[in-house]
Amino acid sequence: MSAFTPATMHRITVAGTISQLDGVLATTGRLKCIHLIDSSGDDDGFSLGTPHGDADAVSSLLAKVRAAVSRIRPDTNQPALAISQVKKNLDGDFSKDIDSILEKANTSEDASSEIEKLEEELDGLEIVFPLGLDLELLQKYDSLVINLGKLSSGISDLPSTAMVFSAGGSIAVFCRKDEASAVQEVLNSNSFEEVTAPEGSGSCKDRMKIVRGRIEELRERVDKSEEFLSNWAENNGQMLLGVMEELERRLEILQAPVRISTSDHAFLLDGWITEDDCKRVEDAFTITKVATFVEIEEYSSSHGHHDDEEEELPPIAFTNLDAAKPYELLTDLVGRPRYGRIDPTVFMMFTYPLFFGLMLGDMGYGLATILLAGWVKKSFGNSTEGALAARLLKYIGISCVLFGFLYAEIFGFEIGSGHEPSWIAWMAVFYDWAHHASITLPFNVELAYPFHRVGGNMGDLILISLYLGITHLTVGYLIGMRDVVKEHGWAAGFFEKGCWIMILLGGSAAAYGFMAAKGHTDSAHVEFLDLMLLSGVTTVVIGVVCASWGLVKYEGFGAAGWMIGPLETISLLSNTLSYIRLFAIGVVGVKIAEAGNNLGYHNMVVNIEHLLAGEDVVLSAILVILTLMLWLGVQVFAWVLGVFSPNIHTARLHFVEWMGKFHEGVGEPFAPLGGANRYCTEGNL
Repeated sequence: MSAFTPATMHRITVAGTISQLDGVLATTGRLKCIHLIDSSGDDDGFSLGTPHGDADAVSSLLAKVRAAVSRIRPDTNQPALAISQVKKNLDGDFSKDIDSILEKANTSEDASSEIEKLEEELDGLEIVFPLGLDLELLQKYDSLVINLGKLSSGISDLPSTAMVFSAGGSIAVFCRKDEASAVQEVLNSNSFEEVTAPEGSGSCKDRMKIVRGRIEELRERVDKSEEFLSNWAENNGQMLLGVMEELERRLEILQAPVRISTSDHAFLLDGWITEDDCKRVEDAFTITKVATFVEIEEYSSSHGHHDDEEEELPPIAFTNLDAAKPYELLTDLVGRPRYGRIDPTVFMMFTYPLFFGLMLGDMGYGLATILLAGWVKKSFGNSTEGALAARLLKYIGISCVLFGFLYAEIFGFEIGSGHEPSWIAWMAVFYDWAHHASITLPFNVELAYPFHRVGGNMGDLILISLYLGITHLTVGYLIGMRDVVKEHGWAAGFFEKGCWIMILLGGSAAAYGFMAAKGHTDSAHVEFLDLMLLSGVTTVVIGVVCASWGLVKYEGFGAAGWMIGPLETISLLSNTLSYIRLFAIGVVGVKIAEAGNNLGYHNMVVNIEHLLAGEDVVLSAILVILTLMLWLGVQVFAWVLGVFSPNIHTARLHFVEWMGKFHEGVGEPFAPLGGANRYCTEGNL
């Protein structure tokens, strides 16, 4: 398939004797390009297999490795190791190193737990010490109850038979059991904080010395253990992650028989491979004769009606251009497309940064976003997701810079307005030569350089936002129409998707004809606009009828489709108007930054002038600091809001308004046995 659709899939069937199964799975895991189809296990004479005998040992070692990873938390943003080096360590004494690590970790944890208990005991001893009581006097009695704790003030309401020892805020009350509830009530009413009496005998002072010594000893043990773990993680953390990944791969292969149909004498493996891997897979199985039977055939859809869509579909493997790969993160958020349908990723490569730039559009914030991308790359760039996220941020940052240049905006200042600071005013040279050049396009859109979105071009930006929305939605319906036509024919394609294009474009033409006619006196042009209005309304009516029939005939709504069709038309209007956010979000962001500039920057400049002139030096200095903090705070807030808010709204326009016209996020991600490498590479260091 093309870059607009997922990879073409072929179904592979491998069969052989049960003795060949281990070799077949080993080959499959080594190829890392076969997506297994889980067997139901109810085929005649076949059932699900059992894990390989080595699975338990690998699983046990993997559990230890994962425990070690969880304990020492190695840096995951490191370059991958050569798989040969990982296997060499794994097949050597690395398992003993893991045992040593876990032993050190357990030692540290046991010591920390004992320290916690001893510190609790020490707290109790510190309360008892001022009382001058030996510890054996605080143990349990048959006829007495002891209340030990701290009391912030004196107390005089206790029974006369109670024995009270108090000093330095500590108190111990000995009373008969029949008086215990009354004593407890009096103590509680005086904010008594009870503690558990420490166990033991002899002098409290001697016991405190012993406990403190033991705590110091244990802390030293913890420090040594933690230092050992930290040094080991620094030197071997990367290898530990590689070993974990390799063990996970091995365990997946060893447990794979539970996904395959087997009998006492044979096995049957089903899976999917991409068209590009067919030759490599076929050679791997046939040349080595590791299996008795191998068959590879291209998947062919049944192209049935909507009610016949229970067939098993192939998984989805992206085939996008490298420049579009960052946007695969967005597609995966809503689910991969249904097999054979258009992948929206390549379209978002153009529209996502376009919409983001339209909204944020500031050179300063764009540069800050590019710097953020660099930080993400440095911190998380060794993972696939981190590298793609960094590229996505870089792309939208570049778009923000370009639109900021077009808008003549930087950090909320408008270049050439006369209100920008001198360190920005020099940038007017990029615009003065054009003398605010402009061109009027059809449908009353005026493009200018620079394009002042919060000034004279605000109305044009509103129109551009609406026209972009109409175009974006039309493309969505065209994609949807292509998909339905491919699967169900031209009639279904038109009545399910094509008629909505009629409604969208017809409604747009009618709205333009009605609105534009109010501002024209030229009879010929007014006549043309009236024709647009009439033809647009007619197209909408025909489109609504066709859409309703499509709901009745092809979508299975029955007679209710005649009511749902007109209601869906209102929903389409809402979808179109939703694109006004391309204008609104950006203007709000500009006004926030502008407010910060007016309240913060300009007042800071005034106070700096007062300070330099020697006027109210102390007050001016304080105001300079406060206004600088205000300005920087608003700038940071405006940028953070600018990164999150336009991203959220851009994602919404794509996920809800646009993808809702064609996308079904039901595709299963292509996940070959053996998985993708993260911490290991097939090459050598």
